Amino acid sequence: MALLVICVTLALNVYNMRHANKSMSEQYTASNNEYAEAKTTLTKCEHDLKSQETVLGEIKAAVEAAKKENSEVQTNLDTCKADLEKAKLEKAKADMEKSEEKRKKRSKRRRR
Repeated sequence: MALLVICVTLALNVYNMRHANKSMSEQYTASNNEYAEAKTTLTKCEHDLKSQETVLGEIKAAVEAAKKENSEVQTNLDTCKADLEKAKLEKAKADMEKSEEKRKKRSKRRRR
């Protein structure tokens, strides 16, 4: 009788161990699948990141080139504005002198 109890106990322990082993094997397989999927996603993300960093570097270089070009253009524009103001002042001065000469000529004619 004792032998029967021991055998039944052992059989139950073997059944429980196999059931637990099956459950752990399923969890292990699921974890491996998730790991493989995560690793694939990580590889894709790293590749995308490198691509984006390359594009970002190109964009930064283009922005710097555009800033440099804009700076040169701004310098040229400022020079042109200064020249224009100078020309306007000279023209105004010349117009004033011209009108002054006309006024003097008129006053000389009137005196005669």
